[in-house]
Amino acid sequence: MVLKYTGHTLSDDTIQKITRVAKKHDFPLDYAITLLHFEGLWGNSEVAKLNNNWGGMTWTGDPLRPSGIKVSKGTARPANEGGHYMRYASMDDFLEDWAYLLRDGGIYKVAGAKTFDEAIKGMFKVGGAKYNYAASGYDHYLKGMRARREAINQANNGGLDDLIKGVSESMAVTAKQVLNVARGLIGATKYGATHKKLINDYNKVTPRPVGYAVTYNDDWCDAFVTVVADRAGATSLIGRECGVERHKSIFKQKNIWLGLVKPQAGDIVIWRWDGNRNGFANHIGFVESISGNTITTIEGNTFKGGVSQVGRNTYPWNAQSIQGYARPKYGTSTVTPEATAKNEKKVSQHFVVTIDNLRAFQEPTATSKLVENIKKDYVKNIDVTIEAEGYLWGGWISSADGKRRYTTLKTLDGKRKFVDLKDETISHGGKIYTEYLALQDKVSDDQPVGGDTPKVGNGQVEIDGTVYDVELKEIK
Repeated sequence: MVLKYTGHTLSDDTIQKITRVAKKHDFPLDYAITLLHFEGLWGNSEVAKLNNNWGGMTWTGDPLRPSGIKVSKGTARPANEGGHYMRYASMDDFLEDWAYLLRDGGIYKVAGAKTFDEAIKGMFKVGGAKYNYAASGYDHYLKGMRARREAINQANNGGLDDLIKGVSESMAVTAKQVLNVARGLIGATKYGATHKKLINDYNKVTPRPVGYAVTYNDDWCDAFVTVVADRAGATSLIGRECGVERHKSIFKQKNIWLGLVKPQAGDIVIWRWDGNRNGFANHIGFVESISGNTITTIEGNTFKGGVSQVGRNTYPWNAQSIQGYARPKYGTSTVTPEATAKNEKKVSQHFVVTIDNLRAFQEPTATSKLVENIKKDYVKNIDVTIEAEGYLWGGWISSADGKRRYTTLKTLDGKRKFVDLKDETISHGGKIYTEYLALQDKVSDDQPVGGDTPKVGNGQVEIDGTVYDVELKEIK
């Protein structure tokens, strides 16, 4: 495959070369690919083009590098920095020399990093490096690298995630490893030494989500989930948060939010105590095991004898208080497969939604990106039906953004249906329907920690826990 961003292309051949050096020196592939764009635009910066130097590496005066690669004096660095860049005979030479700097036992602590963030931290003294990689400092560099990675991934429709999945899946942290960390904290009580260390460990990783430093007095269910993932090396799989609804939003961005499905051990479960499955999330924890229709969970900030602690609880897997589950892409867990489309048909039909909040996805699979919640009685014309994942799906071009969407119409066995499906498309002439348009697709920051419900102001609506600005649009 190839990756493209800002008009620059990383060819399949070059990706394979980067993959080989990342494996050789044991650092994350997405870190390597992002860094090489961040520093040299994948060979398209002026420095890279003139010197085959994709990383802006400085000439030291010695033509023989510790890696064994021979270099020469390149073009001058900016006047305020002084010195010159190194010139490499080829991009291959650069990759070999650059990767050697990141080797185990070198001046940086990148080798052996299990996550993108961990690799970046190892480039700076705060992460154990002998020297700081960039004068801008760790916090600034981490923020820039995170933003660049996300931008590259979005520009390639998740292609960066897809690429690293195949390379790293066999080495990824397992559900068992994560649960073992969680089990080791059972019994820890609020304000105890273990709890305080957990909160301190959460706050040590900067920049913190929404810039918030969790206190010992705060609700701490999500800080518990985050630190367990940090300690197990699973941070990149689930992200970091202290606010449950924001964490659910991260799960959706990572395409690991499955909603209410029968879970597996290692899944992350989210609750809404009043039973509103589309409301703001209140609580979060891990699924430890499943027996029949009963799950056993491990949760931080659960109460036993009136004391907030890490403990086990049991629930029906589909209890009304459970909003749904996220399934991190563990190394050995069985991830819900993407849809295998069968019997795709071109149609001229429409449907009327018969349930509230019918979910629509980017692809005909519940593991793809959730893009819309359709209200009861809404009408949609469809131009295709697809059989996949045990459902009949309908597809259409949305009037909201012009992009294709899919939703489940009914189960293939006919036992459940979510719409009244009718032949022929219909016009909307003379009758007005309304559609919510997400103008500010962001989760409210009114929930710094825990599960407090956000305020919904004038001209706003809460849909599936996210606060949107609303515009009414006529569809004719």
